[in-house]
Amino acid sequence: MAVFEINRSVLSWRLAVGWTWLWHFSSDQMRYEIRQLGRPAESYTQGETPASVLRVIAEKTGMGLGTRVLDIGCGRGSALAYWARVWGAAPIGIEEVPALGGATQALFNGLSISGTVIVGNFETVEWPDADVIYVAGTCFSPSAVRDLQRKLAHCSAKTKIAVITLELPTTQFDLIDAVSVRFAWGKSMLRVYRRIT
Repeated sequence: MAVFEINRSVLSWRLAVGWTWLWHFSSDQMRYEIRQLGRPAESYTQGETPASVLRVIAEKTGMGLGTRVLDIGCGRGSALAYWARVWGAAPIGIEEVPALGGATQALFNGLSISGTVIVGNFETVEWPDADVIYVAGTCFSPSAVRDLQRKLAHCSAKTKIAVITLELPTTQFDLIDAVSVRFAWGKSMLRVYRRIT
């Protein structure tokens, strides 16, 4: 019976992600909002983190029931929805583009997930406390990476920071684990850090 429940959760997550993807990319509003930020829309449409990589992140960070997971640049929220439904995490997303933040909230509502979505620039909004912070660094500019590192330097020393492609400075962060992961566009590195106290 338990196996059936897990599979049903994964199926409902996949259906909700598919619905959100169709709703989101048929939205001219989303593209308009991205253009208003002065960025190319393509930088926000490079795809989601695959479930196989999300599973590795959950395992490497010790994610479980009630783990507070903060996704910086959560996009449509599929990573957070996966961790909430499959791993029992408490999801928190920060997203700069209002249409993407709205898509995350719609996904949470559709799956009856109690999560938080903060719409705003990660550099200026207040970050809630989290046990795990996830950053898919493929869409961050060099200046945004510097700002991100400054913000991460103020997180709790107990917080695990999972990053894709980015390397954090070892003078400030302790590398706990690193593993190669596969995306649709090729291989990348997943690194898990903690802030050095």
